Amino acid sequence: MTIMKTKELFYGVILIGLFLLNVSFSPEASTKKFDPTGTWKYSAPEAPEGYTAGELIIGKEGKAYSVVFVLDQYHQATASEVVYKKERLEFQLYLEGYVVKISGTFEDEIFTGTASYAEGDIDFTAVRKKEEKE
Repeated sequence: MTIMKTKELFYGVILIGLFLLNVSFSPEASTKKFDPTGTWKYSAPEAPEGYTAGELIIGKEGKAYSVVFVLDQYHQATASEVVYKKERLEFQLYLEGYVVKISGTFEDEIFTGTASYAEGDIDFTAVRKKEEKE
């Protein structure tokens, strides 16, 4: 091997090493797991009257997630069969005698999905509410 080829090989190895170091310390490589807990303001324009807007309060105790569906200060329902896995949330509610199955996915600070019940499917979107500082 000539000295010129040895130098090129050395520089190539150095460049690959620097690239690998850069990738290992980039923000994408160290992204933390998404946390869905908090208050989400939802909108479902096609829902029956009284259910077109409200909040979802997502909590976590240990490894178990919980969801409270809030229409207003007087009307709320606690979800059952709550499952959160890989940025997908599923749960069900009992509202006015209907079982409503809700499922959706999180992307950044937006939760989109479908509420399914005996009358059909309704699309919704929820946005995480900003924390108010006291």
